[in-house]
Amino acid sequence: MWQIVLGSLGFLLYFIYDINSIRKKNVIFQKFFAVGTVIVQILTTRKFLQPIESAMDVFAKIKETQDYSLRIPVKSKDEMGQLSQSINELLAYTEKEKMYEKMEQDKLKQQAESDPLTGVKNKKAIEQYVEETVAYSDENKTPVAIGFLDIDDFRNFNTNYGHQVGDDVICYVAKTLQENISGEVGRIGGDEFVFCYAGAIGDEKMKADAARILKLLQENYINPESKEQISITGSLGIVMAKEGGMDYTDLVRIADKAMYEAKNAGKNSYVVKVV
Repeated sequence: MWQIVLGSLGFLLYFIYDINSIRKKNVIFQKFFAVGTVIVQILTTRKFLQPIESAMDVFAKIKETQDYSLRIPVKSKDEMGQLSQSINELLAYTEKEKMYEKMEQDKLKQQAESDPLTGVKNKKAIEQYVEETVAYSDENKTPVAIGFLDIDDFRNFNTNYGHQVGDDVICYVAKTLQENISGEVGRIGGDEFVFCYAGAIGDEKMKADAARILKLLQENYINPESKEQISITGSLGIVMAKEGGMDYTDLVRIADKAMYEAKNAGKNSYVVKVV
């Protein structure tokens, strides 16, 4: 654009000085003035249109992506630059509000899905997760594992140590499962937990994980009031579907049955079923 403008001006000036006729010079000056007026109008229009076009491009991208971190380029300190800066400040405020709104939504979602005592998924959330994971496993023919853990003789903790210690025992079991199980953990009853994850894992690895969990429960819990070590035992039942193809209801039933087999076998033990 600037090359064309400068070239045109240079040509007109050269032409003016090359003409001897005053009359022709007057005509050329008139034409030069007209061309100059048009050029000034074009440049003025472009000066105002460029910031507006940039702003419209940014607005279009925000509408498409919902990304409020985008900003309008500020290329001058005149009125258009000040306007662009003001719009950017409004975008910054909107971005902050959107982030706050998302944080609130995530917080409400977490509260709706979490067990208030332990922080793991509540009954509704973990059941939905297990069902979705089993459906994915079935569709993609990938391994999936479901486990049930029931704290043995849990009422004795409440009776012998009080409900506060009983609640702490439940929290410790939930934390132990979270730290030693891949996937999600949920609490589905007073002293009963479920875990589920998709992915390949060998039978021996699963049995080793189950044994480690029971050992941690039995040996590592410390009563927060008396500071004495208290043994927690649990009955653990696990079902592993190697290649999917199993119904959610059937897998849950098998895992639950395995847990009761462990309990009937003397408690503080695990049973792993492979299907």
